[in-house]
Amino acid sequence: MISYTQIDLSWTDNSGDETGFKVERKTGASGTYGQVATLGAGVTSYSDGGLSSRTHYYYRVRSYNANCNSAYSNEADAITFFSETKLTAYDGSAGDQFGCSVSVSGDSGTVIVG
Repeated sequence: MISYTQIDLSWTDNSGDETGFKVERKTGASGTYGQVATLGAGVTSYSDGGLSSRTHYYYRVRSYNANCNSAYSNEADAITFFSETKLTAYDGSAGDQFGCSVSVSGDSGTVIVG
């Protein structure tokens, strides 16, 4: 699932002797990976919350145990949704609205007055 501020990840556990999994994230293609979670053995999903809307995130996962870390998984990416913005038109007088409707169309933020 992807929302305005959360991305849910899932993967297959191909390891039989892991202590757990490390989840890493970077922002944008040229970002730097940083660890965002350490999960227990057998855990195969993670919900990454508190993210910025309309932002491209990249993830990778690896298992670990007392002896070593595995190779990284393939890279997965997702873009959080554009947050909804509600507009109300005013002509400057306190509480006085125009006699027309205003809406935002699509991700471009185009304002339509009608």
